[in-house]
Amino acid sequence: MSGIPEITAYPLPTAQQLPANLARWSLESRRAVLLVHDMQRYFLRPLPESLRAGLVANAARLRRWCVEQGVQIAYTAQPGSMT
Repeated sequence: MSGIPEITAYPLPTAQQLPANLARWSLESRRAVLLVHDMQRYFLRPLPESLRAGLVANAARLRRWCVEQGVQIAYTAQPGSMT
């Protein structure tokens, strides 16, 4: 495959492995935005299936939560024909 080389599998961190939140502010839905960046097949294809599935599932979970909370969602997209 030309373009992005295959990526070696690695485990996604669990909730317990994530660093503690140090921010002293609370999320305000009306002032927040979720940016979904480079989630097209071109960028996901090099990932091993297990990693790709976990990444897509986590992104979908975040998106659902944002919809429920009224958070705006923005998407980036490449024009196609990437090499």
